Amino acid sequence: MTDPKISESNGYRQMPALHFVRDAAYAFAHALSNVHKALCGGKPGLCEAMASMDGRILKEAMEKVHFKDESEKTFRFLPSGDAPPRYSIINFQKKSDSNEYVWRPVGTYALAEMGLPYLDLDKNALRFKHLEMEFPRSFCSAPCHLGQAKLQLEGDTCCWLCTNCSAYQYLPDPFHCEDCPLGTLPALPHKTRCDPIPEAYLSYSSPWALGTMAFAGMGIVTTIGVAVQFWKFRNTPVIKASGRELSGLLLLGESFLNFVH
Repeated sequence: MTDPKISESNGYRQMPALHFVRDAAYAFAHALSNVHKALCGGKPGLCEAMASMDGRILKEAMEKVHFKDESEKTFRFLPSGDAPPRYSIINFQKKSDSNEYVWRPVGTYALAEMGLPYLDLDKNALRFKHLEMEFPRSFCSAPCHLGQAKLQLEGDTCCWLCTNCSAYQYLPDPFHCEDCPLGTLPALPHKTRCDPIPEAYLSYSSPWALGTMAFAGMGIVTTIGVAVQFWKFRNTPVIKASGRELSGLLLLGESFLNFVH
């Protein structure tokens, strides 16, 4: 004998939107019950006051209805007159054992007891392209990195290409690169302005400067000493044989270099 009970075991399956119909019927029934109690004083049957009832009374009663539905969730109408949102979030996935694709529930969106919305999403159950778990990109172009300009595509203000500005260019706006004036460099890392190049020079009190001047002074003293000896013995055969005039020019040039340093 066939089981007369309506259940999934004998081939019946509840339609996804059936709970909306059920909640609507319950809301109307609760509103009528509340109106009957208010107008008829709890007397059974349809009283005269309810028979000639204004439709606005039933509407107000419907707006105040609240009850627990079959899933123990509170039902009440929103101030806008809509029923509370109850959505099942489904994800189109490929079966692991075949090439068939199915819709799988991965979460719900509804109102909590205090009327605040809440989202219950199982991120581990989500699957996207190539069974990836991360959300796919839902924008045309990613934001550019610091120091990059946006080159907008013709006729499309929502998409762009990112291009690097040169080492001596800055960004007057997000879409153009311009050269910095002479004596300035772009301010890193944003490159939205040009800053003056700081002056760098060697101070006389620096150890490097003192060491260089001491070394140059020793060279000058040594060169002068050699020049004095060269002049003193300029007529000797050794000085004449070494090229007196040419050696004098070399000493003069060396002295000049020491003074320059």
